[in-house]
Amino acid sequence: MRWLPEGFVQGRIDSDQLCTGLHRYRVWSDAHAPTEVEITLTPERKEVRQTVLLQPSEAIRVGHIERGAPEAIAGLREDDVILSFTSVAALRSALASARGAVAIEVERAGERRTVTLPAGEIAADLENILLGR
Repeated sequence: MRWLPEGFVQGRIDSDQLCTGLHRYRVWSDAHAPTEVEITLTPERKEVRQTVLLQPSEAIRVGHIERGAPEAIAGLREDDVILSFTSVAALRSALASARGAVAIEVERAGERRTVTLPAGEIAADLENILLGR
């Protein structure tokens, strides 16, 4: 993939395995929220070019966390929304460069709370999101 100005990403899917019909893709980056892209291939239309503007992420949703992982022990839970960082890239960078624990604000079941994560890598599945959409 190649980065273009203002959140554009250029990518290519090149496969002899694709058949005619509707194809759905989910595209994102470490700093942008996912968006759905649909393309339709027909016998007459086998090449499609489409431009997609990715929206900058506003928060991070926590997915699966392994039991016993440092972030689970620290109190991070599945479905928490991390509000202190706007993207997975920003959170990973902050944790990687921290010399100690990092306090983050999360929203859980409509309530805000602080969770203190240890410095280093985070193993939880994380997804950039847009708030209120």
